[in-house]
Amino acid sequence: MTEPLLTALVISGLSLLLLFVALACLYGLMLLLTAITAPPPAQPTPSATRLRAAAIAVAVARAAGERSDTSAPSGREPAGWWSIYHQRRLTQGRSRRHGG
Repeated sequence: MTEPLLTALVISGLSLLLLFVALACLYGLMLLLTAITAPPPAQPTPSATRLRAAAIAVAVARAAGERSDTSAPSGREPAGWWSIYHQRRLTQGRSRRHGG
């Protein structure tokens, strides 16, 4: 390679390296300032934790109880959600046909 081309490549490589170092320092400074100025995360109160645990327990119980209820269960009383959904679907169909 010629001398001017080699000099240009060395200068470009060093400037690119300095650019990445400067960006890394800026990113580190931003992280440091964010960590210093950010308020500490609030600890949930025991009542909020119990309420959340109760909501999860209810959701798990419902899912376990209705695991196989994708349509009207045969031989059993239909689940409450299925009855409401089915009645709403019937009502929507009726209003479209008559009042549309």
